[in-house]
Order: sequence, then structure tokens, then C-alpha cells
Amino acid sequence: MFDGGGRVVGMNTAIYSPSGGNVGIGFAIPEALGKRVADQIVAHGSVARDRIGVALQSVTPDVADAMGMKGTDGALVANVDLNEPAFFSGLKQGDVVLFFDGKPVKDSRTLSRMVADARAGTRVPMSVLRDGHQVALDLRIGGDHSA
Repeated sequence: MFDGGGRVVGMNTAIYSPSGGNVGIGFAIPEALGKRVADQIVAHGSVARDRIGVALQSVTPDVADAMGMKGTDGALVANVDLNEPAFFSGLKQGDVVLFFDGKPVKDSRTLSRMVADARAGTRVPMSVLRDGHQVALDLRIGGDHSA
């Protein structure tokens, strides 16, 4: 996918066409994500995406107010799966993830993208809001999470 100036801005990933022709709804990913995916395929033959074992939701103004937050930045942890990386890192239901690998977390979608971009086997520092206090956690991405 190119912009008016001929620069690559995305990569088509699928098209929904009720007739089977070339008319329909197209779906694409941003150029930067397409490059990361292509680089992984070239280097490893496949794309590795790890999960940390959480269900996330947005921090609404009501949630932020109830938690004493000044804004709605962050990702609210709705659930933590047992025996998954988040569980072993000490992440708890009700935590709000504020920083991941030193970068601010704007919302749950941002955190999901950050986790997808993290390298398997690495440890990533996280900062969460818990009971009105910032807590530092260390999350291991992929592999043996209990170690």
C-alpha cells in the first residue's frame, strides 16, 4: 500500500469480497509492523508471538476516578491466567499497567502491541498501579516462565 507520494505506508493482508472479485473491503497493517513480520519470516521462517496471559480492558474515566488516577492512560488487568508469564511476574487483577519496558502504556491496545513486539526469552520491566502505589515488576516473555 502506497501513499500519494509513492511511499510504502502499509501492507494489504486480506480482502473481503462478496462477489469474489476485486471489489470489497480491504484490510492492512502498518508498514512498520509488516517490516517486523517480514524480517522474522526471513530470519526464522515463521513469526513468533508470545502471550503473557492476561485479559485487558481500557481505563475509563470512571475507573481512573475510582483508582485516584489523574488520567486514563494505562491498561487495566481484568484477569490473570494461572501458570502464565503475568502470573509468575506477580501481576494481579485490578493492576493498571503504566509502563512496559520503560515506555508509557497509553491503553490496552498499546500494551498488546508492546507485548507482541517483545522478544521471547527476555525480561521486561513493568510498572503498575496497585492500591494507589506504583509497583515495579519483572516480566519474562516466553519460555519457562517460572524460572
